[in-house]
Amino acid sequence: MTQPPVTITVTGHAERTVAPNRCTVVLRVHADGSSRKQSAEPVTAAVATITDLITELRKRTPSPVKRWTFDRVRHSRRRPFNREGKNRPWVYNSSASITVAFHEFDAVGAFVERVAELEVVTVADLQWWITRKARKKRLAQVRDLAVRDALDKAKAYTTSLGLDTIRAVAIADPGMLGSQPSPV
Repeated sequence: MTQPPVTITVTGHAERTVAPNRCTVVLRVHADGSSRKQSAEPVTAAVATITDLITELRKRTPSPVKRWTFDRVRHSRRRPFNREGKNRPWVYNSSASITVAFHEFDAVGAFVERVAELEVVTVADLQWWITRKARKKRLAQVRDLAVRDALDKAKAYTTSLGLDTIRAVAIADPGMLGSQPSPV
């Protein structure tokens, strides 16, 4: 006499920490002055220095720089007021933004060190991230581990019941099979 099938529902879990494979360095270049020339010259010089540095990095084989962008130098002026509400002299501003995406992390530190030495440059942000392709690959690996975890649980239940074979009939994310498993 054959035993009727037993339905066992299990959840699998897997979690991994993944290192980023890209770093975007965000730079702000800014100077104020009492004339347009006084604010523009240090910004223009800093942008030229940074551009030369990036060009030097791009010439390496392989280049540690994946891509970079430069937002034009912007010039503006404002006229502040003193405490009595009277106009003060014009203040001129010049600024620019530069972003550099690295895929070789050994080059990031030296680059940041060199550009941070420039008086009008601020390292505004270091954005560590993972590319879509790498994320998709890692996600597939973690999903595989989660399925293996669920199968291991099902095998343990099957063995405890004195059964020797299992057959997976459905795999789904939590809630997709009509019932929410409670967390263990």
